Amino acid sequence: MAETWLRIYSTNYDDAAEFQHLDSGRVLSSFDVSQPIPNRFPKNSIVHLHGSIRTLTPENITTSLVLGETSYIRQYLQKSPWYNQFQADVKFASKLIVVGYSLSDYHISALLMENPDLASKTFFVQSNRVDPVFSRRTSSYGTALFIGVKGLAEAIRVLPRPAKPSDVTRLKSFKYLDPLRDNKAVRAPTANEVLELLIYGSFNYARCVSTLPEQTYVISREKEIRDVVTALSENRSAIIDSRLGNGKTIFLHLCFIELASQGYNCFLFKGFGPEIDAEIDLLRHAPRPVIIFDQFTMAQDIIARLGSEIPAAKFIVEVRTSILEVRYHDLLDSVPRPFVRVGVNKLSPADVAAFRELCRKAGLASGVSISRTTVEMRDVLLELFESEQIKDRIRNELSSVFSNEPRRKVLLLTMLLSTYQVSADPSFIRTVTGVDPYHEFKPVQEIADEVFELSADAFRMRSSIFSEYAVRHFMTPNEIADCVVSAALAAAERKSSRQYRVLMSNLLQYSNLHETLKSHKNASFIVLDIYERLRYDERINDEPLFWLQYAIAMAERGRLLPAREFIKTAYDRAADRPGFQTYQIDTQAFRILLLTEIDEGPGKAVAHFDEIIKMLELFDSMLNEESHRSFAIKVLEGISPLIDLRRGDFSSGEKVALAFWLSRLSATLSRLPADYRARTGSDLTRAAIDQAIRLLG
Repeated sequence: MAETWLRIYSTNYDDAAEFQHLDSGRVLSSFDVSQPIPNRFPKNSIVHLHGSIRTLTPENITTSLVLGETSYIRQYLQKSPWYNQFQADVKFASKLIVVGYSLSDYHISALLMENPDLASKTFFVQSNRVDPVFSRRTSSYGTALFIGVKGLAEAIRVLPRPAKPSDVTRLKSFKYLDPLRDNKAVRAPTANEVLELLIYGSFNYARCVSTLPEQTYVISREKEIRDVVTALSENRSAIIDSRLGNGKTIFLHLCFIELASQGYNCFLFKGFGPEIDAEIDLLRHAPRPVIIFDQFTMAQDIIARLGSEIPAAKFIVEVRTSILEVRYHDLLDSVPRPFVRVGVNKLSPADVAAFRELCRKAGLASGVSISRTTVEMRDVLLELFESEQIKDRIRNELSSVFSNEPRRKVLLLTMLLSTYQVSADPSFIRTVTGVDPYHEFKPVQEIADEVFELSADAFRMRSSIFSEYAVRHFMTPNEIADCVVSAALAAAERKSSRQYRVLMSNLLQYSNLHETLKSHKNASFIVLDIYERLRYDERINDEPLFWLQYAIAMAERGRLLPAREFIKTAYDRAADRPGFQTYQIDTQAFRILLLTEIDEGPGKAVAHFDEIIKMLELFDSMLNEESHRSFAIKVLEGISPLIDLRRGDFSSGEKVALAFWLSRLSATLSRLPADYRARTGSDLTRAAIDQAIRLLG
């Protein structure tokens, strides 16, 4: 035990490992499941999954000791953040060694899945007596070594020690992207490969590299790529603004192919590895590094640090269009400046022509009309999916998935996660569905390889647009609702992690749910039922943004009284969170306030006039804050319909007060940067406010 390990996980209550380290003169950091995970988690530490004798007290006995199969699985898999840490350690470890595993040990089997990548680095160290049954039953999870503890010690003694990172092409936290090395394809792409890319998102990077500049596999998007390269030459960072389904994965690969041709060294961020400090030091000395983040959520906790510690680095950060404005304050805090936003949603006329030709050669000419000169990729793909040729292909190729309940559950969950552009590790999928996704899809491996991206730490859909389409056309409303509820509850268990807070928030968002269910009858009732089922869970009930979404859903149904009550509840929950910013709540509170006064109709005093003035004053302040103004712009358009309907109900003094604040808001909107006004449509909001001022006379 005197070796340097990444981490030691133990299901024993004893402190034998700690004593062994003391005898050898070494210090071993020790933790158990009742303790918080440290920000700087030392290597060669031990984690007691069942609790630690050293830290046991009468006060923590119920949270530290884990007794029996039922309590273990309930506490460990669903509640403990240490499970997320275990998954991260397994992802980056070169070997996973399980000592003394029993086939009846539910505690360990609950951690393992039939993941081929994980199995290739997993070893079960057993006694010297060879057990063929054990070997056979564990073969899908790893390799059995009948060498005993002494044999393990001897193997460790003679094995070479892992060297510190010294090669930027072999890092764990960053993937080096090299078009020359990856140019391996030797034949032209087949029509079927093009179809698999368009339908399922089954993208082959080597095929892409080998075909460019010919557009026989992907369209090159020359104009947009030039915009990104130019932006990086003049700025520290480029923010790629992409709507869901517009091909951001392919676009990012096209970016680094072009950047590499101009002498940049491109790295894709994969996650926090155990050697990240040493890897950052290596990148500090790499010539012209560009670090690419394909999700801003993953980037947020590390990008500012990279910006300060790697002064020469440039950054490309992909951000979904729908969250760009509402998370703009996070971008300001995280992304190295100066940065520029590059929109890649619209295909140029040249892109449209190239895509039409690509589809024609792949045998899809009849399924793609693309009559407009400018269009988004998602629109083109959705048009493709509506063709009977594609519908029949999806139905036939995935029949073995749609007809199998466990696979259907896994498929639905992964499609929802993809549609809402959130990520989760495979253990989360098992927690929600109750099945091992690798095991369920092993009999249909060919289909799994087409539809899913599979790796040691990933089980996710390749195409978000296919996910969006398939959820709407092949899944029932009840299935969707049940899946959302189960996933939201599982995410709430892990919400101490940013990744799962974001996941929970996206699952609960009314606009996401309504968009998913809008093709079904009574979509709004289904959404309300989802919220009603979730409110009984304390972890969700305590969330301010849950009550905000519930209020939005009520307002959409015209039930304004409960909507106002739920907004108050959202404010109450927020008050219990020090530092919680209520801008989203403020926006919807004002919208519901306006709807309430419109619903009252003309002929009586405006009961909430003082609240309206207070909110207008608040929004003027928000418009002057770069990171907050997006929350206010759209909702202010609602003031004009109210004044149009009830202008005779305001007193002279109230009209003066309204005109004053509306004039201030109009002036503030006029001073916004021209590019921001064009991007957000704030000039339309200003026109609505000016119209309201005229109505006041």
